[in-house]
Amino acid sequence: MRQAHTLNPRSNDSRPGRVRASRHAGLRLFKGAVALLLASGVYGSPQTAENIEGKTIQRIQLLSDGPLPRIASTDLHSLIGLREGQRYSKTEAKHTIERLHSTELFHDILIDARAAGNGSLDLDIILIRRFYIKDITFDGDLELETRELRRDLAFRAGEAFNPELMEETVARMKEMYQANGFYQAQVEPRFEVEHEAAELKIDFEIQAGERARVAALQFDIEGNLDSSTIQSLIKTRQGAPYAQRQMDQDIAAVERYFVRQGYLNPDVYVRGGAAYDAPSNSVSLVLRVVPRERSQLVFEGIDPNSEDLQGISLFTERGSALALLQESVEALEARFQKEGYFLAGVSYETSGTEADPRIVVRVNKGNKYEIVDPVFEGNTTFGADQLRRILRMKEAGIFSPGVFSNRLMREDAERVTSFYQQHGFMDVKVDPEIRADVPIQGKLTVAFKIQEGQKHLVAQLQITGNTHMEEARLRREISMTEGQPFSPVGIARDRASIEVAYENLGYRGTDLQYEITYQEPAKVNVKYIIAEGDKWYVEKVIVAGLIETKPSAVKKEIVVEPGQPLSLERVLTTETNLHNLAVFNRVDVKETPSFGDPNVKNVIIRVEEARKYSLLYGIGYSSFEGVRGTFGISNSNFLGMARTLSFGLRAGRQRQRANISHTLPRVFGWELPTVLTAAVDSESALTE
Repeated sequence: MRQAHTLNPRSNDSRPGRVRASRHAGLRLFKGAVALLLASGVYGSPQTAENIEGKTIQRIQLLSDGPLPRIASTDLHSLIGLREGQRYSKTEAKHTIERLHSTELFHDILIDARAAGNGSLDLDIILIRRFYIKDITFDGDLELETRELRRDLAFRAGEAFNPELMEETVARMKEMYQANGFYQAQVEPRFEVEHEAAELKIDFEIQAGERARVAALQFDIEGNLDSSTIQSLIKTRQGAPYAQRQMDQDIAAVERYFVRQGYLNPDVYVRGGAAYDAPSNSVSLVLRVVPRERSQLVFEGIDPNSEDLQGISLFTERGSALALLQESVEALEARFQKEGYFLAGVSYETSGTEADPRIVVRVNKGNKYEIVDPVFEGNTTFGADQLRRILRMKEAGIFSPGVFSNRLMREDAERVTSFYQQHGFMDVKVDPEIRADVPIQGKLTVAFKIQEGQKHLVAQLQITGNTHMEEARLRREISMTEGQPFSPVGIARDRASIEVAYENLGYRGTDLQYEITYQEPAKVNVKYIIAEGDKWYVEKVIVAGLIETKPSAVKKEIVVEPGQPLSLERVLTTETNLHNLAVFNRVDVKETPSFGDPNVKNVIIRVEEARKYSLLYGIGYSSFEGVRGTFGISNSNFLGMARTLSFGLRAGRQRQRANISHTLPRVFGWELPTVLTAAVDSESALTE
């Protein structure tokens, strides 16, 4: 394959024909005058002159803007449907471009056709590579934590570079710095290009600059409230550094103050936003405060200033007063129950007039309890121990009074109900009852009163529509057969098992319906009606993304084979096998059209290699041998064969140890992970 390190096809070319995907290639100039050809846009159908359709292809040449280490040459050529000696087809040219794009390795693909004499054509298939991000770092006067900056990244290492996502990331970072008061922050991405590997190292050079200061802080307060009261509630001060995040916290503090005074819907905001003055690097703020209508908020059974009310949404969030009030009541009750006040009651009521509303919040913490094992009454089929295992309420332990709430009790009753129904008891009824001070004072339990009802059984199972799979095979996938308990959960489980069985044989789009009839009470006839889908086959298996890993190490783990049915089980096994090699960060197996028979697919296996080197080091001290240290280095992809080679060294005054190990995922083709280890020890005798 010939490499054209600079590709700039002329848009006004007058030669007979040119076919290209509508992914527009662009020239990006990075730091150091390094040029990368990138593409963006929407995929479209190729275009060609009518006078080249059907002409014989004399020669096909592949050109790229650099090496193509991420895909084997044989795999690459197998995706090209155009062949020397065959006739040119614009449809096949389009399909070739689509197949190559499905590998996600190329930003732009151009097929250039030229007259070669005797009515034949020469074709150049030009590939513009997609560059991948190898590493992301931050340098300069950051002021903010690196982890905060990473949260604003629109991409991560290992992903394909996208100029639009880079612009979005830079904008996000500048917004973050402005939110922290750094209005003059400069964010400049710098690129180190590894042209051979088509990889980028991105370094964000950041100069945060000086944080803006508050030049003026004014208050616009509706009502008779003194501005000094508001000033005492906030931390933002005139002349101090400004941060929008701090201002947001200050606004929340003012709102909490008003809510506690009965103003449940206060409106507090910076009017017009922070006015920034670039020459002085300062902001001017006008804090607008509108208390709005006041309600008489009364707490009974709890001090309004109690720590128990800290963090309650009524005092920390904005929104509908009644909605937040209901949410706060539930949260407060849950808080008490977590502390062991399991029968705590929290409620509220509204009264008064529209002009003078009154809200009363009543709190009754009650006594503190410890949870003991629940009891069951009426359960004849299943024992208490078996039923307790499905509950989420927990008895008291050494450091906990137990886990219980009214909601949890209701959910546990539903779990017991579902458990019975899954075993055929469709009419079961479960009623929970709280029993306090039972069996002794200070203990609390729940009695689940159960009416089991009659057990429903499958009387007859019928399967229709299965022309490509024997009924005996299907019945092996079904757990709810004649004589077994009937339940809707069992129906759903068996439907899923049948669909998976078909997918494992290569069938896609299988539709499965069912009918249920009762020939007598608690005797159920089940009929599955199958509409089998199309059977898919594999044409090609393409591995893309390999750089250092050898294809031979990967192909041993791929159980999807050309010419065989496209089995879901084999696809998932392939993914698992490749993940288990521990040399890839990501493995993605996808099915793409082959553009021949619609039921024949190409399987593209896209991998992202992980870092292969890891270091282990440490230093310590013991009275036995004084200072000692450890050092280790490991290569998880030794020689590109997905084998691990590790070396370790431990050194101290009395004892030294060195070891080397080699891990093999397979031995003589057998899946038998094996570790070969050699070690050398040297130990000195103790001396006084």
